[in-house]
Amino acid sequence: MKKLTQGKLPPNLLRKIIKEYIGIVDKKVLVGPEVGFDSAIIQITDDKIVVTTDPALFIPREIPIEMFAFGLVHFAGSDIAVFGAKPKWMIYNLLFPPYTDSSFILDIAKAVDKECKKWNISIIGGHTGVYSGIKIPIGTTTMIGELISDRPILPSGAKPGDSIILTKWLGLEFLVALSYSKPNLIENLLGKKGLEKYRTLYTMQTTIPEAMLLTKELKPHAMHDVTEGGLAAALNEMADSSNVDFIIREVNLPISTDLDKVFSELKIDPLKVSSTGSLLISIEKEKTDDVISLLSRSGIHASIIGEFKKKGTGRFLEIEGKVLPFPEPGTDFFADFFVISNNKKV
Repeated sequence: MKKLTQGKLPPNLLRKIIKEYIGIVDKKVLVGPEVGFDSAIIQITDDKIVVTTDPALFIPREIPIEMFAFGLVHFAGSDIAVFGAKPKWMIYNLLFPPYTDSSFILDIAKAVDKECKKWNISIIGGHTGVYSGIKIPIGTTTMIGELISDRPILPSGAKPGDSIILTKWLGLEFLVALSYSKPNLIENLLGKKGLEKYRTLYTMQTTIPEAMLLTKELKPHAMHDVTEGGLAAALNEMADSSNVDFIIREVNLPISTDLDKVFSELKIDPLKVSSTGSLLISIEKEKTDDVISLLSRSGIHASIIGEFKKKGTGRFLEIEGKVLPFPEPGTDFFADFFVISNNKKV
């Protein structure tokens, strides 16, 4: 058997688990586990609820409690929102190493409660404990939401001819993490003001605002957050489940000057790094301008990066007039970098 590295399971292994070991016996489960699907949908009387679960590890240790709490709420909340639903109820588990100070636990609980109240999310249960097998604080969240449109928005809904739109900045999550784990590196590359700036931008690592706004106003065909595996994973997952192909234009990818400088220095492919907070959107071409305008009015940057094509036409990346095969999903540079860094203590 293959030894696994940090991060998501390889798609083939995940498909095997879903196919062979996931049994759904209740007909009220309308949408169950699929590769690239981060939530499920259950019919409850006349209503449909959307359910998901996600981890939020307290890594690196230097990150503030508020950042950990933000991830605990928004990582799972975003999975709900991209299905066209509003996050409403939350259950979370917090696991701590022995001899954790009780005041630290209380501070985390307070920060989580504060973040939930911003979004009118009710905490309805969970579990908190101290265990000998835990080396760093670990949180997991189960989030439940209600559909806010007449139909769910699934990652399998992309159609040939749809525009592909991406919000925010590709790889921003990586730069934010580096600002805490490798502050000297970021200060050397971007200066002290750059370091301070990116330490505050963890609040952009959510897709709840844009996903809910688009659902209410424009009803995209499909949405998917660009998390583990980066754009290479998210786009291929959406195309696989929708049975379409695509072309992406590198010149339109939202990579800021700061991000480009960091990626070049570390020799990292921005297509293969987790970009939590960036939303991948598939929508009719005639609605493209409406998407850009709607998001811009809410202070959310969005870029048209390509379009979906009919299945069989191929998946391509256009670079300076050359059309190359679009990368297959692979090891996430985010996970790979931090594993190497932690092991080598660089």
